Amino acid sequence: MRRTVNRFPSLHDRPVSDISHRDLEPLLNEIVPGGRNPVMRQLRAFFNYGVKREYLAENPITRLDFVESSPKEVEVISPEDVAKMLETALANDLGLLPYLVLGFFCGIRPVGELTLLQWSDVDFQNRSVTIRSYYLKDKAATIPRALRECYCLAGGLSRARGADCHL
Repeated sequence: MRRTVNRFPSLHDRPVSDISHRDLEPLLNEIVPGGRNPVMRQLRAFFNYGVKREYLAENPITRLDFVESSPKEVEVISPEDVAKMLETALANDLGLLPYLVLGFFCGIRPVGELTLLQWSDVDFQNRSVTIRSYYLKDKAATIPRALRECYCLAGGLSRARGADCHL
């Protein structure tokens, strides 16, 4: 819920029992389709708790539709395009670089995993990234694939900022 609590400030001053599906639908429609379902699952759990505790009569999420997704063909990005994207991020947007590196080299899916990843999920000392269970269909999975390439790129980033990087 920490990820969701600040997402809808317009609802903060309202009692939970007064929030309806009509209030939630326009807010959820602002979220990209791939990110809507995880937020709806979090909200459904929150409102289910309220129903269980009799804070509200029904869960407003039950009146909303989850996004139907059809499997898409896997898009393969050429090594040359990956290099161009990384170079561009390194030169123009350092904040984007970790997102690209984790997506390209650690195999973390961009929708539902990478977009919800927190820095606390990245363990530099043990060179691992933990994908929490609320991102996955199963329990938590630790991906010990923060590959040497990731650290080499991080080293390049550190050197670009004037720091020394020890791999």
